[in-house]
Amino acid sequence: MIKREEGFTLVELMITMVVFVLVIAAASSIFSSLLNSFKQQSKIIESNIEGVVGLEIMRVDVQQAGFGLPWFVETGGAEDGLDPWNLDGYNEAAGSDNADPTDPTYYNDGDTPSAIPAPALQRAPRAVIAENDAGPEMGNGVRSDYLVVKSTSIGTAAAAQKWTYVTNNAGLPVIAHWGDVSEELESTDWVITERPAIGAQQRVLVMAIPLLPAFSTQFGPAGVSVYQPELDSETHLIYGVGREDPRAPFNRADFYVATPAGNMPSKCAPNTGILYKAVMNQSDGEFGALPLLDCVADMQVVFITDADADGIPEWNNAEFTSGLTAEQIRAQVKGVAVYILAQEGQRDLNFTFTNFTTAANSGFACVGVANCMRVGYRDGAGLYGREFDLSLIDPNFANYRWKVYQFAVQPPNLR
Repeated sequence: MIKREEGFTLVELMITMVVFVLVIAAASSIFSSLLNSFKQQSKIIESNIEGVVGLEIMRVDVQQAGFGLPWFVETGGAEDGLDPWNLDGYNEAAGSDNADPTDPTYYNDGDTPSAIPAPALQRAPRAVIAENDAGPEMGNGVRSDYLVVKSTSIGTAAAAQKWTYVTNNAGLPVIAHWGDVSEELESTDWVITERPAIGAQQRVLVMAIPLLPAFSTQFGPAGVSVYQPELDSETHLIYGVGREDPRAPFNRADFYVATPAGNMPSKCAPNTGILYKAVMNQSDGEFGALPLLDCVADMQVVFITDADADGIPEWNNAEFTSGLTAEQIRAQVKGVAVYILAQEGQRDLNFTFTNFTTAANSGFACVGVANCMRVGYRDGAGLYGREFDLSLIDPNFANYRWKVYQFAVQPPNLR
């Protein structure tokens, strides 16, 4: 008997291998496309989470503009709310002699260095201030707006989130507080004290120790007041500001966009920056920066105001607050709107951005600006903010996804 041996010919094997390679190549292409899509979507979600978290921090801080600020600062002597705005011991850092809005000292409410050593004129702190194009210069030569918020509640110390009040009861002050003082506000925390002005809708910054000019003191143990109200009917507000002797009776946070040297995230388009919240150190007046959002191309600040008190809101650019006093800002500023142009995800060579600001998607098309995204608000009366040419960022800007984040708040402490 002859035993038959069957098998595949070389041609059959070659055909099978070619088909197998083609299937594997097709599967690899699909897998690579899915992987790239997953990576892009992951970066987009990451950007959106950053936007939600970072901008919520900023929104809450802007909402708190003016919280705990005095509307009037007293001299020594009679605390009747009628003295000039001049307070010994009010140690807020001096302003800028060169009136340069790119210098953070420009936003201080103390006298300029040229007025010192003469007695420094100290003014009530302005709750919110902004300047057009005053942020650090980006790689494309563009400067974003610069926003300053003053409030007791925006500091990073635990005490900055707390307030209480003190009254005079049969000569002994009684403190109403949030619970266990040793846990909530310790004796090492520094506070400032205010009281309603007599016969006026004002809050007066009071002296903690009359014989030692200062506007702050340390919170005492339970049952001991930080300040002795003079009348049984008086109630004084107390705001925590930190664990060190404050240089100013508030905390301050500056918001701006800047490109850090050498450590921008690799996913970001060229000439973008990081949105920062920089908190003033009470000890030396320097600032510690906290990043809020990556890959930011522009930030614009717009004020909703009622300067003529007719009840009709008006829109104004950031420089509206320039030259206004604390009282004028409190009376005229009714809302703050912030617009931020930022990148979503990372560069995608398979994507082409086309969602520019046009009449079709915004109601008002950009005027004379190519590759335009509106970072602000336009109505029949004009433009507030600006129209941004995306090509200023990078010639390959169309391979990135762009989004304008925005929020508007009505700070209740400005009403």
